[in-house]
Amino acid sequence: MENAYQIGNGNPVAIPENASHSEMLEVREKARRNNYIAQSDWTQLADNGLTSAKRDEWKTYRQKLRDLDTSDPDSITWPTKPS
Repeated sequence: MENAYQIGNGNPVAIPENASHSEMLEVREKARRNNYIAQSDWTQLADNGLTSAKRDEWKTYRQKLRDLDTSDPDSITWPTKPS
């Protein structure tokens, strides 16, 4: 049986029942990261209304999210979302 944790978008994230506390936190932070990426998908559409420079800022932000090390949830430094 798995436990479920809901992240910002309300979708449940499955956490294996035998997961340690640190594994549960890592799963949670990966889900949070994936949610941030999903929330910014619109920025990469061709007709999003953003300038090329602003679109590139979002592209960089999204890459930083993908590169984020979630193995130590207590020391994650989240990238700043473009305005």
